[in-house]
Amino acid sequence: MSAIEEMLLRIHSAWTTPQQGDVLYSQWVAGSPKPPSYQWMEDQKGVAVDLTNLLVRTAENWARAKPLVAEGSPRPRPEIRLRPRL
Repeated sequence: MSAIEEMLLRIHSAWTTPQQGDVLYSQWVAGSPKPPSYQWMEDQKGVAVDLTNLLVRTAENWARAKPLVAEGSPRPRPEIRLRPRL
């Protein structure tokens, strides 16, 4: 749970406080401008927008939760890492 919490808090931070000059994630998800990685097919776009909005709402709720789940969790805490498939 602590690894999920950390991931959601990072999503919340990136979504709510973009760096100066960055395109908002909400704009990319909506397809304007076109995402830099790949284009969605029309049937994927609707699902992606819905699921992203759900994920962001979950991250917002998690960010408001007190105490955080990670407080007092075993050490070292696990990590969720994205890495390319080779």
